[in-house]
Amino acid sequence: MLENAPGVLITRPEPGLSATLRDVRALGWTAFSAPALAITPVTSLHLPSEKFQAAIITSSQSLPTLQKLGFMDMPLLAVGDVTAERARNAGFQNVESAAGDADALINLITRRLQPEDGTLLLLSGAQQGLPLLEDLRHAHFKVLRRISYRTCPVDTVPADAEHALQNHQISTVMVFSTASAQATLRLIQKTAPDTLPRLRWISISPRASTPLRKAGLRDIHAADHPDTATMLRLLGPYKR
Repeated sequence: MLENAPGVLITRPEPGLSATLRDVRALGWTAFSAPALAITPVTSLHLPSEKFQAAIITSSQSLPTLQKLGFMDMPLLAVGDVTAERARNAGFQNVESAAGDADALINLITRRLQPEDGTLLLLSGAQQGLPLLEDLRHAHFKVLRRISYRTCPVDTVPADAEHALQNHQISTVMVFSTASAQATLRLIQKTAPDTLPRLRWISISPRASTPLRKAGLRDIHAADHPDTATMLRLLGPYKR
């Protein structure tokens, strides 16, 4: 990191936060941790006794629940490469990545699986996965959806990040979902509202940047592929 490099506010929780902090610092920026959402896994689910043909996850936040269920050998279709890699590292044996977003995931499912082969288990956050559920049922799949984690907006920004925001030492904010964009906006409006027009925003997808556009912000850059690597390319190396 170069001395006096501008700050980048990273709003994702773990897993992923620590790695992104390292990557941003490696590009020469000053990285600040400010998770906008608190994640609570749901580790106790009631499931019917039927056998599922595959599990579908839209986030690596669902992995603790799937591990608790003991479905380590079940075919697992994940939304992206990072989620798939985390699943393999956690011990899941049969993992395939859609390498994209929800549309890529539905395409992978309809190519690889057949409705007549059994029910799909869809694990997602409390307010997530519903369009995917609708698409799968429209494609004649029987799907059981269960909430595997809950998200809650946090109330405060870490002290170092708040100080940097208030002193205009942060130039860029990285948001990783629609919910984190909404929560981050609320936090900055609460702690340093005058800095909002000065900030550059990098979002993981055009959809995730929707709250930013609705708030009237202009300096928004949405990744055309929904992963951290693309966001880091949009950020680019810091040049003095």
